[in-house]
Amino acid sequence: MELFYNASICGVWRYCLICWGGNVTRTERDRIDHVIRKAGRVIGGHQPSVDSVYQCLLQTKLDSVWNDKSHPLHCDLHDNVINRGIGRMRLPYLRTNRFRNSFIPRAINCYNDNLNR
Repeated sequence: MELFYNASICGVWRYCLICWGGNVTRTERDRIDHVIRKAGRVIGGHQPSVDSVYQCLLQTKLDSVWNDKSHPLHCDLHDNVINRGIGRMRLPYLRTNRFRNSFIPRAINCYNDNLNR
């Protein structure tokens, strides 16, 4: 049962979570978390929430973009690094909430938060 959950249900919502995860409303997240909790009860184990999986995937994707010099966003991310200090990244100008919740600002915030820890 757990193999089916990880292969089908979990695989589907994790596949594009990095793209749409930042722009999901709280009610939509709660609905997805509700399905995850129900699946956890059926399987008999605790499953991670959407927020925790999103943060993990965000960090993983940021690391892969950071290390891959052929990635289109690699230069953009390296250009945002502030050289003085501890190497924090500068956020681009955020005009709309849709862009504020997209991958680049969320990834930069995640990166800066991890520098402080």
